[in-house]
Amino acid sequence: MSRHNEIILYGKMHKDPLIRLTDDGDFVMARFSLDTIIGNRDMQSYVDKLRYQQPWILARDSEIIEKISDYHKNDMIYLKGVLTTQEIIKRPTCPNCQSPIPIDKANATYITPIFIKRMEQNVTDAQALELLKDSCEISNQAMIVGTLCRDPQSFTSKKGKTTTNYQLAVNRKYFIKDGDPMVKTDYPWVRSYDKIAKNDAEALSTNSEVLIDGFINSRIPTRKLTCEACGHSFDWNDLPVLEIIPYSVEYLKNCKSLEEIDKEKDELAENLVDQILKE
Repeated sequence: MSRHNEIILYGKMHKDPLIRLTDDGDFVMARFSLDTIIGNRDMQSYVDKLRYQQPWILARDSEIIEKISDYHKNDMIYLKGVLTTQEIIKRPTCPNCQSPIPIDKANATYITPIFIKRMEQNVTDAQALELLKDSCEISNQAMIVGTLCRDPQSFTSKKGKTTTNYQLAVNRKYFIKDGDPMVKTDYPWVRSYDKIAKNDAEALSTNSEVLIDGFINSRIPTRKLTCEACGHSFDWNDLPVLEIIPYSVEYLKNCKSLEEIDKEKDELAENLVDQILKE
């Protein structure tokens, strides 16, 4: 399995970073998010269609955390990192009776910085927007090679929009400080749309290897939960989800070619005709 996992971000610090220290004052963890802008590779319409994302970053390297501890809201930050996944246990509680709600383990996804630098300090929103426009192609960039862990799932909305989701296995090429040394693979998700989604659904399957050129999408899904103790139902904001949205997908190994896809479609059409004639 190939190793390539590179995230480039340039954005405005959304809030002051959360810094965690030991009782002795040693750095343990830093967490923050950046306001980034998406370059949609169509600069003719881009100015009128600005799209923002707030990927979140988690650092455990003490030298990097020390730098981050000096950063503040509205600072412009440039970083290079890797997309990292970690198995966690979610612990929502019922807002009515405060009972814990049992939920299966899940993978949390975040960006681990391996290089970080403050470029500008205390900029206004207007200044940040101009800086992001000038650097939109590097504001939020993901380049990842991975192998599909399972077959992709594809959906078509009532409006005819196609979405395809699949999970990648990506070998780590960087040591994650304070991470489990036995964990050598990360499992990020990819969500493709429209023409790319249709191609992905037809060309990919378990063990297909792909190169993704895209950006990091961040969202907070809402789940409907019901408390077993008191029966109260409520909406719960799940943990932030980071996923890769492709600008393009290069099919590397174990993928169907366009010729194979066209041949399958022709064979399916011929079988349907034969079936109709027999009836």
